[in-house]
Amino acid sequence: MKILVTGATGFIGSHVTRALVEAGGQVRILRRRNSPLELIEGLEVDDAIGDILDPASLPTAFQGIEGVVHCAAQMRGSGGPAPRLASHERGTRNTLSAATATSVRRYVYISSVAALGIPEQSPAEDDHAVRPMDETHSWRGPASAWPYGFAKHQAEQSVARASRDGLGALTVNPALVIGPGDRNRVSNILIWHILNGRVPPMVAGGLNVVAVEDVAAGVTAALARGRAGERYILGGQNRTLADLIQTTARLLGKRPPRWRLPLGATRAVARVAAGAVERLRLPVAPELLRQAGIYFYYTTEKAQQELGLAPPRPYEAAAESSAAWYRHHPVR
Repeated sequence: MKILVTGATGFIGSHVTRALVEAGGQVRILRRRNSPLELIEGLEVDDAIGDILDPASLPTAFQGIEGVVHCAAQMRGSGGPAPRLASHERGTRNTLSAATATSVRRYVYISSVAALGIPEQSPAEDDHAVRPMDETHSWRGPASAWPYGFAKHQAEQSVARASRDGLGALTVNPALVIGPGDRNRVSNILIWHILNGRVPPMVAGGLNVVAVEDVAAGVTAALARGRAGERYILGGQNRTLADLIQTTARLLGKRPPRWRLPLGATRAVARVAAGAVERLRLPVAPELLRQAGIYFYYTTEKAQQELGLAPPRPYEAAAESSAAWYRHHPVR
């Protein structure tokens, strides 16, 4: 299969591209002219210059392509977060239009579990009563509750419409992706902080963490075996934030935190000022800190059964791999 990957020079996209090449796929990447290439160095791929936000640049890149993996979105730029968030929806619409106008048969959108929205539970100090979410959970509430999640939700609606119109399109939803190559320190920010000696206090809440190699394997399987119109959660282990902080500190040879920020105090800090998040060095974005005590847990049963995925790698191995990459590729 001739496959086009958008976002191939980024963290997740580079691992997906490598997995597809190693599986024998004929891979073309869509990239901007100034995209850094170190994460895909040495890979034998065809190269197309273009931008998901520039529809006129896409037809040539999509020519002769049978399968698309759409991973690109604007990560940096001027004008604040609004244009970056809008790029998720606009870029997805543009690539879907290009796909339907050419010979593309399969289209996999790499979304996020954030698109499922915030769990329907009251904040709690522990995870004893938590029920993991599955693919049937849908976004509820205003966009302001989690702007990034809402942007992903909106993009998924475009994929669903294209599927109903006949394109073999589906969505995968990675959890918090851990591993080497996250130069923007998006999902590996906790590891980067602790590696640099900044160990945050423990806080209530929880996340699902997944190795980037498992995400790449899931995307490859979805391209081959996923059902059009479906979504698949690509997750790993459900872990409390306190556990992740303590475990990461021990792995990296740092002293684990001795104190825990109470739930009420955490949420109060979030209400006072987003700047306090940076001063406290907490491993979550401001909008998630406002959801302290919520456990973003997920089940991966559907993906494992339908895509034939292997059991996930443990967080510890992924975290060590991430830290090793940061040691050799310092980012500030």
